[in-house]
Amino acid sequence: MKKQRHILSDNLRVGINAVLPLTIFLFLFSWVFKIVFKLIEPVIIILAPRAEDQTIFIKMLALGLVLIGVTIIGGFIRTKGGHKKFIKLENRIFKILPGYTMVKETLLQFLGTKRMPFSTVAIVRPFNNETRQIGFVTNDCNNGFYTVFVPTGPNPTSGNIFYLKKDQIRIVDVPYEQAMKTIIACGIDSAPVFEGE
Repeated sequence: MKKQRHILSDNLRVGINAVLPLTIFLFLFSWVFKIVFKLIEPVIIILAPRAEDQTIFIKMLALGLVLIGVTIIGGFIRTKGGHKKFIKLENRIFKILPGYTMVKETLLQFLGTKRMPFSTVAIVRPFNNETRQIGFVTNDCNNGFYTVFVPTGPNPTSGNIFYLKKDQIRIVDVPYEQAMKTIIACGIDSAPVFEGE
């Protein structure tokens, strides 16, 4: 019974982590959309007097204005001065908002502007001997070292973090799902991961 409660609480926690960022993003987008909709509604009533055209026209225009506004903000942030101002604003205000960092990280990964942390599979030699382990390169430290997470089997949510030099790492062209499957299976079907080793 205690084990089942633990599994249920873990499932709830993981589910919240997965759903909350997208929910917050959709809520904020919907909120901005509604504000723009209310602002332009009086103008549209004059421009499109037929009632059946008004709602669709207002929604399309509101969506267009939101996208144009976001594009203008993005263009401003891409300038040197705009980027500095945004970072300052983000550090002072946005980062203290609950869930902001999580939403930002999730969206960066979802939109493909940030590399997924487990996308780079590697065979590593953490002890500089003949021992090999499957790991995931999670960061390039820009000082000749790489951060590598080496999960334990059969539970890949725990493991060790190593800071290794480039010559201790060999990136392999294997999908992370294959590497995870091998780790969860305690090494069964390791051949595709270790090809060329």
